[in-house]
Amino acid sequence: MMTDVLPWAAGVFETTGTATLSGGQPMLNLKQAAPDESAGPPELVTRFYAAIGGVGKIGGPYRDNPSTHPRRQPFAMWWARGPEAAIVIERLWPWLGEAKRRQWLEVIDRGRAAA
Repeated sequence: MMTDVLPWAAGVFETTGTATLSGGQPMLNLKQAAPDESAGPPELVTRFYAAIGGVGKIGGPYRDNPSTHPRRQPFAMWWARGPEAAIVIERLWPWLGEAKRRQWLEVIDRGRAAA
């Protein structure tokens, strides 16, 4: 992992990433449109994954249900759950803004309350 790309990765997460609770565990994810489904995940997703040291998983392209979301493009995503999510947040933390830090801390609090 090259630490000089972590500020870039934090900026990407700031603009397109989210922190949520999934199955009682904290989860981070990043979605990106993937209009060319045959090309695999978009470069932004694979570059982000490499920048954070290959932690988490990449999947897609996926399609939303066309009957409920007929105009949405296919998308690819990166995600990390539980301890992997904590590793990623620790790596990005110095460059994250207040809103993303608060989002992560709220997810952790909700997870503790649900346990």
